[in-house]
Amino acid sequence: MRIDPVRMAHGVLTGIGFLCGGVIFREGFGVRGLTTAASLWMTASLGILFGVGFFDLAIAGSIATFIVLAAVRASERFLPQRRYATVRVHYHRSAVINREALETILLSAGLMAISISQKVGKDSQEFQATVSGNSDKRMDLLASILISAPDVIGFEYEPHGT
Repeated sequence: MRIDPVRMAHGVLTGIGFLCGGVIFREGFGVRGLTTAASLWMTASLGILFGVGFFDLAIAGSIATFIVLAAVRASERFLPQRRYATVRVHYHRSAVINREALETILLSAGLMAISISQKVGKDSQEFQATVSGNSDKRMDLLASILISAPDVIGFEYEPHGT
């Protein structure tokens, strides 16, 4: 019986590739799971290196992986990130409101509208906006503006990502 280590490594990495594909998700405007997928793939590669006896290369790869993951974690903490949210505002059907007026309200709270859609029902009209620049402070400011508006029936603010 002949053992082919290249075929064994190919089988392991192919299987890990399918697992890695399963942890990557699109969430709103972002993608989650890339670091987890890369970590799974690297762990499998290091396992193969240790298994075939390339200890020096496996240890060097482990150290390099640790350094890269530490750098990624540090960069996530210090680099600015775009923050998005979905805002739904429900108005009385008789309210005189349009897309530009809602955009002005959002800008006064420090939020920039990326897209705005409108839905009109029997008793109400609803605007839904995807906004960038959300933060707790801006959310609170928008809430105070909308609470004081007499034609607003209700609103929802749903942040995306961290």
